[in-house]
Amino acid sequence: EAVLRWCKSPGRWFDSNKLFLFGRSLGGAVAFHLASYASNNNLTLLGVIVENTFTSISDMVDRIMPLVAPLKGLVLRIGWNSKDIVGRLEVPVLFMSGRNDELVPTEQMDLLYRLCV
Repeated sequence: EAVLRWCKSPGRWFDSNKLFLFGRSLGGAVAFHLASYASNNNLTLLGVIVENTFTSISDMVDRIMPLVAPLKGLVLRIGWNSKDIVGRLEVPVLFMSGRNDELVPTEQMDLLYRLCV
């Protein structure tokens, strides 16, 4: 959030009205969060680009650590819940997904895409 505010402040050597956010995997969740933050604070963006990101940390725990999943309510403090954000975004979103990603399930990117459309 601080970096985005800095980028949008006056006097930058670049055009702060032509900013895109990019995130891969966990960075995709951060990009969605920042896009929501920008919208809530009247900071303009041209769009968001995400590559092989997930729906939420909780969903990833279910997928990659099923034995820990019953305890996630006790340990998860940050949800990075992109499912709750992506449908409310007012900027274009480009989804790039490798169909053979070994960590992020393809169906999670597909769900985010459907929620965005």
